[in-house]
Amino acid sequence: MEKLVAVLLLVSAAGAHAASFPFILNYVLRIDCGLTGKTTEHYNNLTWFPDSFFIDPGKTKQITSSPNVSQIMTTLRYFRHGEDMNCYRLQLTNTQKYIFRAGFYYGNYDGKSQPPVFDLSLGGQKWATVNSSATTDVPVFQELIYAPRNDNISVCLMGRKEYGSATPFISSLEATYLDEDETD
Repeated sequence: MEKLVAVLLLVSAAGAHAASFPFILNYVLRIDCGLTGKTTEHYNNLTWFPDSFFIDPGKTKQITSSPNVSQIMTTLRYFRHGEDMNCYRLQLTNTQKYIFRAGFYYGNYDGKSQPPVFDLSLGGQKWATVNSSATTDVPVFQELIYAPRNDNISVCLMGRKEYGSATPFISSLEATYLDEDETD
């Protein structure tokens, strides 16, 4: 925990430069939700980090690998108390735009064959309603370009009452810095 606090202080002091924050590589933060250790994706040699640095609640699950699904999508974090806000806290510089990408692969991890529908928010604003049942054997992704208002960005998952006791889950979360020239 002391290491994480020291790293977060470095981010504040150094303006989140890639060389000073080990989670941001070339202004990219890649989180493998549910991962228990640091890993490298086999397809394109990208480094993904475990989500335990960014969130406390929830339980993790490993899903049987499928040839059509990236290894990053075979772990997930789920939240049994679906109506609670379950938030990832990210430390990014607030002077830049980012593209955020959240990935969801149900893979029948709970054995119920009932993929949930739940809400996703970013920075306190609704981002999307995730319908993981739209494609049962294919990951679902949500993307959004966002310019943070402060250095603490929250990405939250919350169940929807109209869908009963939906259990939100997430497989991956990415934040990639966008050069101003790329977004104008």
